[in-house]
Amino acid sequence: MATILKFLPISSSLSILPSSYVLSSIHSKSSINFSSFSKRAHHPLVSSIFKQDTARKYSTSFRISYRYYNVEDDGEENCSFEEAAALFNKREYYKCHDVLEALWIKAEEPTRTLFHGILQCAVGFHHLFNQNHKGAMMELGEGLCKLKRMDFESGPFHQFEQEISAALDFIYLTQIELAACK
Repeated sequence: MATILKFLPISSSLSILPSSYVLSSIHSKSSINFSSFSKRAHHPLVSSIFKQDTARKYSTSFRISYRYYNVEDDGEENCSFEEAAALFNKREYYKCHDVLEALWIKAEEPTRTLFHGILQCAVGFHHLFNQNHKGAMMELGEGLCKLKRMDFESGPFHQFEQEISAALDFIYLTQIELAACK
């Protein structure tokens, strides 16, 4: 299944979006390897943390992820929608989420709702490719609701909304089939 997303400005009220920006296709395939996200226990520093008592383990883990978050987001103030779209197209959904979140926080309506909807779709695909189908359905559903609230009647955002809806339906149907096989 492929999801195609093309971004063009939809009105003058969305002045944050570049006036001539067109984004090429996004392909969502289950063969993407996100194993690096789940192998944290193999890192020597993290392995030693898991050996400590439970209360300390969680507080130390938070500090590590907090430091990592700050290091990676040093250039967050210069984030652009083009960068977020490129990350989405490269299937780097977690990084796309970070960039869109920085834009979403600063945006005003209706752009804010649009960014939030796309952000939730990125999180949904991140969950999907990490085998969290329930999380994927929830985030894609929330993102789809926000996109539908924008009431696009045509154009690239309407097409994206339709394809997110199809992806969500596909995930839902495969989960029903999986449950029936158990």
